[in-house]
Amino acid sequence: MKRVLSWAPAALCLLCAFVPVCSRAAAAAGCDFVLRSGEGFLAAVTALMLLTALALWRGKPPFGRGAALCAALLPCLTVAGGFRLLAMGEAPAVVLPLLAVQAVCAALILVRGVRTGGGRALSAVPACLLALLLLGGMGLYALFSPLLPEHTVVREIPSPQGRFLAQVVDDSQGALGGSTIVQVREPGRDVDLLVGRLEKRPVQLYRGEWGRAEALALRWEGEGALWIDGVAYAVG
Repeated sequence: MKRVLSWAPAALCLLCAFVPVCSRAAAAAGCDFVLRSGEGFLAAVTALMLLTALALWRGKPPFGRGAALCAALLPCLTVAGGFRLLAMGEAPAVVLPLLAVQAVCAALILVRGVRTGGGRALSAVPACLLALLLLGGMGLYALFSPLLPEHTVVREIPSPQGRFLAQVVDDSQGALGGSTIVQVREPGRDVDLLVGRLEKRPVQLYRGEWGRAEALALRWEGEGALWIDGVAYAVG
């Protein structure tokens, strides 16, 4: 058990960094990284962090230098991973409470895992920073959530042979209004990564007046053209 706990901080750091790193790598390749269930992934990581914190509370094994360094990084990675999920559109009502639990667990792992006086003193710095970041982030989100943009797929129309998928998107810019977008994806080019997938970024064909997502008339003409309100757009 003691050996497992000595590796736990490194494993938790990898899990917390997984979504931000995959998102950055996907963006560099012109893709989007999409989790199968962002809330499920966050809940699983939270459960592992909670079990680790509880085990440390009972046993309090000291960490080596490598494990102590990972424990010091864990609070910051927790914040980065949680707020990346918020940016990906996951429900704040689920993400923020789980993120708060992770924050407590990360601080506890750091404080309990480092037994030296100096280590305990240093552990208070990232723990306090994490608390301030969480409180500030929650406050800003509550204040500005009505003004934040929302990108909602309202309708999806596959091409006759299923190669392409047309999506009608309501692009709300909050108090600034918004627009209606029609974009085309090629689902066959997605790369499955078990817990998620890499999606090639869609091609935007049309941008029009906001609030017309349901009223737009769309129809496919073979695999090479999409008609939008009587105008043909080439695809592929």
